[in-house]
Amino acid sequence: MKKLLIFAKTVDGGTGTHLLNILKIESNLRNELTISVAILEKPIYMLLTDKDFYYLKHRDYSLERYSISYKNLTDFLKELFWIKKIILKEKPDIIVAMDVNCNIHTGLIQWLFGKKLKTIFITTSDLEGNLNQRSTRFLKLLLNRIISFFYNRSDLLISVSKDLADSLRSGFRIRKNITTIFNGLDFINTPKRRDQPYNNVILTVARLDKQKDHMTLLRAFELITKEIKDACLWIVGDGPLKSDLMSYVIRNNLLENVKFWGWQKNLNEFFLKSDIFVLSSNREGFPYALIEALASGLPAVCTNTPFGPREILEDGEYGYLVPMKDHIKMKEAILELLQNSETYAKYSRLAIERSSRFSSEQMINEYANEIKKLF
Repeated sequence: MKKLLIFAKTVDGGTGTHLLNILKIESNLRNELTISVAILEKPIYMLLTDKDFYYLKHRDYSLERYSISYKNLTDFLKELFWIKKIILKEKPDIIVAMDVNCNIHTGLIQWLFGKKLKTIFITTSDLEGNLNQRSTRFLKLLLNRIISFFYNRSDLLISVSKDLADSLRSGFRIRKNITTIFNGLDFINTPKRRDQPYNNVILTVARLDKQKDHMTLLRAFELITKEIKDACLWIVGDGPLKSDLMSYVIRNNLLENVKFWGWQKNLNEFFLKSDIFVLSSNREGFPYALIEALASGLPAVCTNTPFGPREILEDGEYGYLVPMKDHIKMKEAILELLQNSETYAKYSRLAIERSSRFSSEQMINEYANEIKKLF
């Protein structure tokens, strides 16, 4: 019986959904594999399974910039020796580390302490864009070298997007093969709405932070209300920019049209009662919320970020792609769907058709096959 340890920074949002899917591999490889889980930050929003997880700390901040400070260095070392202690206790044969923080910790432990274990590094977000946004030039150069060193030493690299895999190869000089496994969802209980708009409700589901750029969506929506007086914008999610977004809503007399729903465990009712799904992000990996929306038959309007929506929507074949930070183009795409019944019906059908490509069963089988290669 092989032992696998999943190591992740957080389980809120898409990372949590991704992790829950990977846990299903234990059933897929029954009598061959057991799984334990170590999470750096206790979840704020997402309730997971009854399975016991290791947690290090509460999630208490949203890091805007990377820096070589005393606090960051001591936090890093505390995390490093915490996960080392768990590895010594669990004695896993394989570690699945999710995203750069945990990947580097795992690589360091294997390198410094000579641990003979197999490593799988998963990348779910735009790593190069993240470093560009949050790092100084020197720190970006340093982290680039560190990432290149440890990623090339891992036993298996997995990316959730083909475009993201290409970015890793070119941006970090990754010489190893990178396997792409798309995010997947269980669509059995996904509600299917009718293929015409009836409430003029626009839905977005995302953390309320700079990366998701809700401000562009609010500017677009303000213009939409001048043409469709009863239009509504439902914002599902929470985060550090909530007060800023609410202030904009108040200043522009949109209180009757915009609803902040906070974090929601079950999105089915929101998909069922909405008409259009919008994602206004500047950076994405492979957004679960978009796949869920498509499975419900919601036409999608998404910013054309370097990764994620473009690949899911096949360069605009299955939904609208608009330039990032362009609230005018976003407004036009939303209005085209709300005001043209034939266009709406077309993209509603295409949404359901496209979502079938991203099933959890296929994702789990692909992960199981890759993990078995390391036995």
